[in-house]
Amino acid sequence: MWWILLLAVPPAYFEDLVERAAALERQAAEQCRMGSYPAAERLQRQALDLWEQAAQVKALDLAPPHVNLAEIYLLAGKLRAAETHAEAARWLQDPSTAPPADRARVAALFARIRFQQERYQEAAEAQAGAVRLLEEQPAAPGALAVALNDSGMIQAAAGDLRAARTLLERAVQLYRQNGDNAAGACGEVLGNLALVCVRQGDGAAAEPLYRQAIEIVDSALGPAHPHLGMLLAEHSKLLKKLGRKTDARAAERRAKSILETSALPGRHTIDVRGRHSPGRRGQKPPGRLRRGHKPLSNIRFVCMLSTLE
Repeated sequence: MWWILLLAVPPAYFEDLVERAAALERQAAEQCRMGSYPAAERLQRQALDLWEQAAQVKALDLAPPHVNLAEIYLLAGKLRAAETHAEAARWLQDPSTAPPADRARVAALFARIRFQQERYQEAAEAQAGAVRLLEEQPAAPGALAVALNDSGMIQAAAGDLRAARTLLERAVQLYRQNGDNAAGACGEVLGNLALVCVRQGDGAAAEPLYRQAIEIVDSALGPAHPHLGMLLAEHSKLLKKLGRKTDARAAERRAKSILETSALPGRHTIDVRGRHSPGRRGQKPPGRLRRGHKPLSNIRFVCMLSTLE
């Protein structure tokens, strides 16, 4: 007789639950953007409770709210809780009906979790799966560019700089083809590409990439954004190596003025310099984070905090 009870529920009740859940999720996203992860967790848990109540009235896809909560836990460094909700999302998601973009989001989430767990091969495989899914959806070049960037930086962290460079070059090409070459995300990918080029010893290729990245991020994100400061710091180091000391000092002064008064908004950093082959005496295992660096939770922008000496 349960179906009779469901039929008796007023439609307005279901709509109210959905509206309240969506509003809470918007608030959670805003708190997360500001770095207030405890508040974001609380709001997203409340939203998930409402979505589950609504699903008792009418069939709903509960995977997205679990993904949202898992991403918040991941940003907060709570890997076990993040993995629990990621597993729930994967179990709830129907591969036969879920859009490729939704399946890719879950795959990318697992890639980020595995990366923080230092299970780099699994992270690379999961992220490659996300890329394949998004390649099935040509109408979403922006999402594919983000996935390519993430895949490239996983490869960079694992030590495969050649593969990383190829993936990042594809991401930049997609942004440009889609007319998004002035977006902040494109600037950040250009910065990642420049960083990889530097690590390969190709400073001549990296320098113009840094200049493009700095110009885009300055325009798109503002002159006081920490990512701009990080780019300027890295550019300064490269300019010193190239013998352009006056330009290097100017970039360093600007970087310091930004980084001394700003904080990273929910992004962390990783140094791709210290990747070595396993088994060689005196060398770190591949993919080990530098001492003093926070665990990686968002791999879309990769620069060093400890660049100013």
